[in-house]
Amino acid sequence: MSEVKSITQAMIKKTLSYRYVIYAVVALAYFFVYFHRTSTAVMAPELVSAFNIAPTALGLFGSMYFYAYALGQLPAGILADRWGARKTMSLFVLIAGLGALLFGMAGSFNTALVGRFMVGLGVGFVYVPAMRILADWFKKNEFATYSGLLLAVGNLGSLAAAAPLVALMAVIGWRSSMNIVGIVSIAIAILAYILIRNKPEEVGGASIAAIEGDEPVKASAPTIGIGESLGMISRNYNFWTITVMFFIMYGTIMGFQGLWAGPYLANVYGLGEAEVGKLLMLIPLGMIFGCPLSGVISDKVLKSRKKVVFWGAIFYLLAWIPLIWKIDSMSLGFLSFLLFV
Repeated sequence: MSEVKSITQAMIKKTLSYRYVIYAVVALAYFFVYFHRTSTAVMAPELVSAFNIAPTALGLFGSMYFYAYALGQLPAGILADRWGARKTMSLFVLIAGLGALLFGMAGSFNTALVGRFMVGLGVGFVYVPAMRILADWFKKNEFATYSGLLLAVGNLGSLAAAAPLVALMAVIGWRSSMNIVGIVSIAIAILAYILIRNKPEEVGGASIAAIEGDEPVKASAPTIGIGESLGMISRNYNFWTITVMFFIMYGTIMGFQGLWAGPYLANVYGLGEAEVGKLLMLIPLGMIFGCPLSGVISDKVLKSRKKVVFWGAIFYLLAWIPLIWKIDSMSLGFLSFLLFV
């Protein structure tokens, strides 16, 4: 008897309920992916003072996260497929937590660089396994919605890395703040290992394929190697279109939000740390609204990912034009609007 015909209502209920436990843990881990990514912007003055570094060194420090993050993307997919999303995410969130502790306790700039690299490498193994978990635990017509919500939670992390982090640093300093974040990250890694399961069948639930009425893929189906898979992807026009788009859009917003927005607002507009933190909160606030909204529009309204991506790219480009041409002469109200949209 096939899997589709043998599932029970209890198995379906188990899948549809336990998946939210897993989603909560994944979302918690992803919260700190964005927190780590953007925290440097408000810590920049403190880091310059603590390590007596020039702006170029500060740029290197901010880049270490992204170098490590990019390095982890391909191995993250391979490990998520071969080793399982649960073990992959747990191990590397642990590495990120240890990196945050090393960064917080660093006595030299080089040690801080190593800690930052560990953080970037660790959180670089969160998003891809998270997408694998969503694919295995959520229906096809739910995927964009829940991935959008996940991005919204991530931007809550960016939100926390703005004014709230400034307030925390004012009380206990940046080192203790990072140590707390490191300890919390380690706790999340342990929680992920305990609660996350790769597939519904591991908790006695029904697979999403069975719930949707799709015949599951047989274990004896032919497989292809990594090299052949990469070759197929590299010949796909859509892959390169998305790659170029993400290189431009994601690279610019993360470079701005994660490092240079803080010094820009402080040096060009003469704002203090508290004011900078409040303005930086507008970027993740906009994403918190925009990410789940784009998922809902894609799944339920336009039923087209291409249209949502196209118009999102257009609006993103339009928002950058005033920032380039009126870099030092915008009102704070208009600048706030641009940061939000």
